[in-house]
Amino acid sequence: MKKSLLIEPNGWPCELQSCPAGLFLFGETLGFKSEYNLEPPYVVESGEVFWGGTNNDMDRALLLVQPCRVKWQVRA
Repeated sequence: MKKSLLIEPNGWPCELQSCPAGLFLFGETLGFKSEYNLEPPYVVESGEVFWGGTNNDMDRALLLVQPCRVKWQVRA
């Protein structure tokens, strides 16, 4: 039995400011948004603050992102 960890879409794309806490995808970048709104979102791979090519909080909040969830896939 082989297990794979999948990251799959969870709902529809939305603005980052409306994205629920957890993982999100922006292009090829996997990010993480905390449930605490004062904390900035982070890039999962590097741990750096996620900016998505913007240079201010307002523009970043308006970026269109895809909320994601983690799911195990079991194969024989």
